[in-house]
Amino acid sequence: MKRCLDAVSVSMVTALLSLAITFAGATASSPPSLSSELLGVSAMPAGWSVAHPSGSADLGCFHSLMNRPGVRPTTYAKVGFENSGTQQVFVEALATYVNARDAYQSIIAAMSGCKRVDGFTAGKATTVVAKRTSFATEGDASAAFARRLVIEGITMRADMLVIRKGGVIMGIEEGGLATIDGHQFERFIAKALQRLSTR
Repeated sequence: MKRCLDAVSVSMVTALLSLAITFAGATASSPPSLSSELLGVSAMPAGWSVAHPSGSADLGCFHSLMNRPGVRPTTYAKVGFENSGTQQVFVEALATYVNARDAYQSIIAAMSGCKRVDGFTAGKATTVVAKRTSFATEGDASAAFARRLVIEGITMRADMLVIRKGGVIMGIEEGGLATIDGHQFERFIAKALQRLSTR
């Protein structure tokens, strides 16, 4: 475990897991109504706190999948949480678009085509491999992906779900060094959807 802590900080894991649902370069700011629909730390289990990643990562097609040319959010909000004890992170992002249906289709197509990238994160050799997986349909439409991240030989796994509910697209990702608890992931999704208003 000491080797894991030396090679991969929780902050770096949070930055990596934020890749697909980050909004780097977006010019719009989130209105209070959208930000207020994100999960708060009170909704998280004991041991979780708000994450403040100190680094960033930019790995090819995995970067800013929800904010690309032709798919720019009109409003957005994002929050991350970490559990330093279990080395797990959770990221939730909400975004609205001029046409949420078209944006959702474009995002899923881009994610489905983004299968592997090799690069560097904070100077460390990094490989990200992703594949689409099966998951119960959530909201009006949803698609699930599994990602494997390898940094300096340390392997992390993450589950990601992209949901369209009305005019909002939600990206949720949980992962880290520990095995992902599928039931916990499902609970996070249910809580997040309950807070989301229909637009």
